[in-house]
Amino acid sequence: IYKEQGRVDEYFDYMAAQGGRFTKSYQDSLSYSSAFDRYTSGNCESSLKDFANYINKFPNGFFKVQAHYYKAECEYALKKYEEALADYLVVIQSGRSEFLERSYRFSANVYFFKKDFENAYKNYNKLETYAQSKENLLASL
Repeated sequence: IYKEQGRVDEYFDYMAAQGGRFTKSYQDSLSYSSAFDRYTSGNCESSLKDFANYINKFPNGFFKVQAHYYKAECEYALKKYEEALADYLVVIQSGRSEFLERSYRFSANVYFFKKDFENAYKNYNKLETYAQSKENLLASL
């Protein structure tokens, strides 16, 4: 119930008060999983808070890249472009991942919206290097 409601910190506190102890790894996984579940249910507003909490609590956590990516996706969808850009850049700086291609595309879009054409060009150019889909290859040109 705590996980489904995004209240994993309360769960950890309750269990600690009962004498329960959890590894950092377990806390990392459960915290990310709770945020991701809310994201996949389409609840971007809540998952934004949950991903931010995860990133704050586990800045070098096992799911760091994924948390920044899904947080960026929600921010972009909610037109919070500056915040999305910051998270997409973390994904890009982390190196190769399944999220790299899309992060280059949407970070380039944000730079373009901001009329920062130099950085937009750089990211579209990188997108061309990593593009796997025709759609992204066309966007990079």
